[in-house]
Amino acid sequence: MPIASALDKVRVRDFALVTYALIALNVILYLFIARGDPASVQEQFGLVPLTPTLQTMFISSFLHRDWLHLIANMTFLWLFGRKVEQAIGTVEFLLLYVGGGFAASVMHVAIASAFLPLEWAKQPAVGASGPIAAVLGVFAIRFSRHKFLVGKFVVPALPLLFGWLLAQISLGVLGLYRDSLPLYLFSATLNLRGIGYWAHVGGFVFGMGVAQVTRMGIEGEKDYLRNDAREGFRRGTLLEVVSKYEALLGYDPNDAFAHAELGRTWALLKDREEAEHYYTRAARLYLKKGLGDDAMARYDEMRRFWPEASLDPETLFRLACYLEEIADYERAVEVMGQVFVNHPDSAEAGMAMLKAGQIQLNRLNRPGLAAAILSKFLDQYPESDWRRFAQEILNKAREHVEDQMPPLSGASTERKTQP
Repeated sequence: MPIASALDKVRVRDFALVTYALIALNVILYLFIARGDPASVQEQFGLVPLTPTLQTMFISSFLHRDWLHLIANMTFLWLFGRKVEQAIGTVEFLLLYVGGGFAASVMHVAIASAFLPLEWAKQPAVGASGPIAAVLGVFAIRFSRHKFLVGKFVVPALPLLFGWLLAQISLGVLGLYRDSLPLYLFSATLNLRGIGYWAHVGGFVFGMGVAQVTRMGIEGEKDYLRNDAREGFRRGTLLEVVSKYEALLGYDPNDAFAHAELGRTWALLKDREEAEHYYTRAARLYLKKGLGDDAMARYDEMRRFWPEASLDPETLFRLACYLEEIADYERAVEVMGQVFVNHPDSAEAGMAMLKAGQIQLNRLNRPGLAAAILSKFLDQYPESDWRRFAQEILNKAREHVEDQMPPLSGASTERKTQP
């Protein structure tokens, strides 16, 4: 059944190209710089809060101090970046990453230059944590119900991410008042001012803002509802399926796929009235979007449940016109016939009859059927504005009928007279 196009809004790609490219770029740059003088490169291209430039705000997001820093950032990018890119698209993901990097840089510059001692505000900052934090911010909104499997434990993503954000804010605030924090458990200290916690916060907030403005949270909830509905079909809990798709229509009343699936679900529940309502709505929406194949598939699906079922005359006529456009003339005249047979008093009935006659004559070479349909049109619609046009086509059809008749035996033989 050609219904895949109805899933266009579930924008999932198989390969997260930008995510893997960014990981590769960061690794290659680190390995290349590590062969020379990393400290000099960081001094030259790191982001210094007191003297920020557009160049350092951009380049610093691709540099790392050591391999542990690199591995940690690339692991986060691999874990969260793929899914975000698959959901929003490659170009959009790249813009998010770059924009998140600039937002993180602005936040770091603002806090460091305003609140940290001068010697710290002169320190160059490097790392991809800022743009990756923007990816985390989008993930928190777009995949709010996602869960991670950690060993034998299932960990919800949303509390985990907001716990991480709270930790960044807390450590950032502590860093405003002290240089380090003792880690008694590990007999070590944490350098509070040497880590860009406020850059992490800036990137994360930027990502959440982008997700809210572009309504990613709603798209995510719609995806979860679709998945829940599919799971309901699998379990056979059809009333639950109905509730999920109705909730989906609450977000997008013009979701043709949701209407079509509600039609199918009500058909399985043997409620013909509800099923026809949703199937009809789905067919209208598919046709409006130019997805005639999907509209026809759903119409055929409805008639498999109830062979005598029909759509409203306007939708049927538009469906027949679509079939004519794609040169499926047999189905076109069949659906045109359903319009003027099942809905003879509708505004579309006369036009359907006229077009059916044209198709029978000009496309299917059936002048006899064309003549019968057009004669009926003239009888039923004596006041029609199309009467003269119908009469012209009828005359052509009758001429074709005469041409197709075999000649009478001996009709062309001349009788010779005797002298």
